[in-house]
Amino acid sequence: CGQGCGNTLPPGSRGGKCYSLGSDIALVLLESPITDVQPLPVTNHTAVVGDSACAVGYGRTRSGNSGVKRHGHMHVDAVVGNIILAGDPAQMCQGDSGGAIFVRQAAGWAIAGVTHAGDGDGICSLDSGYYTSMAAHWDWAQQTLFSWTSTRLVDG
Repeated sequence: CGQGCGNTLPPGSRGGKCYSLGSDIALVLLESPITDVQPLPVTNHTAVVGDSACAVGYGRTRSGNSGVKRHGHMHVDAVVGNIILAGDPAQMCQGDSGGAIFVRQAAGWAIAGVTHAGDGDGICSLDSGYYTSMAAHWDWAQQTLFSWTSTRLVDG
């Protein structure tokens, strides 16, 4: 990651590793479009306490299963800087990092961020999961996309 063809990391990230909590988000420019999957919108909406959320990932479960897409519904507990804390119940497990967290908006579900970490026992979160906020990186994403394609994200 970092400075390559078609990928970039936001400020606060170095050599593919992020040293700033909530900066582990990246953009990738695909060589050709994906046509067999309908993308969901990305939102500039800042999540607020109580928002309905859904996290998606392929991580390991307490029973040791992994590699199967799972999702879990929860609520936003807090938003602190670049981080969305969501749980009640917690839904994120080891290996889910990089998966999307969605928030429900009037028009439906939209991507609000990326799974970052959990507060659990090394396998699954016990209370809250930590998700990097897309809204906190919106300007960076807009500038990067525009420099690649001369287009901008449309807020979902």
